[in-house]
Amino acid sequence: SINYRVGADWFINKKNILGFKIDGGPGSYISDANGTNTIKHYNNLGFDHLNAFVYNPDKWNINNYNINAEHQFDTLGTMLSFTSDYTHLKENISSTIQNLFYDANGQQALPPNIYRSNNISASDILASKLDFTKVIDTLSSFELGIKAGYIITSNNYLFERKDNTSGNYYSDTT
Repeated sequence: SINYRVGADWFINKKNILGFKIDGGPGSYISDANGTNTIKHYNNLGFDHLNAFVYNPDKWNINNYNINAEHQFDTLGTMLSFTSDYTHLKENISSTIQNLFYDANGQQALPPNIYRSNNISASDILASKLDFTKVIDTLSSFELGIKAGYIITSNNYLFERKDNTSGNYYSDTT
């Protein structure tokens, strides 16, 4: 992945600070695995072993935007602070899964099961908070805050199975 982060704080005066931060970046990950499962002892499945192959590429892009502000009311530490974050994540996860069935001699025992899937996902998150702290003396203070968040997530899934006769993929609703 490639990550970036940029931000700044502006000290307006002794009592007020205003800041922002932007970070995120694109990334990708590929999982490529295979394995063999052998059936021992009682076996009425019609095959001796299964070779499985799984290929999962994953690509994403995430961006986060933050603004924050702080106001000091006095030198004791009484303050009002605000922060708000907005995050946008877009991701494309896909996979291809092949299950190949063989007898003890290494010959194909059953037709293969080959699947592929794709998920295009998007998430938007908005979270904000406002905090007030009133310092009464060196041993006591009063704190009050409010926090709100809003999340929208969408997923577009496609599951397909390969037709062993034609070689074409069709939508697998099961």
